[in-house]
Amino acid sequence: MDNIKVGHISVEEKAIVEKIMEDQDIDYDTIHRNCQDYVLEALGTLCDECLIEDDDEYIEAVDEAKEKYYGPQ
Repeated sequence: MDNIKVGHISVEEKAIVEKIMEDQDIDYDTIHRNCQDYVLEALGTLCDECLIEDDDEYIEAVDEAKEKYYGPQ
């Protein structure tokens, strides 16, 4: 599996991102959810918190990730 760059996080923001990821809710109750849903929601949270920009690079990267990896693997 390849990495897909969705944005840049500074060294100073690393601890904040780690805390947000630790606090990210995981929905264990919905039957058709998977880890890709969790990652996409986490990226959305990072955008909401202005830690990564919701710019063209981000949108293209998320679209690429959905196309390559979303769904059962």
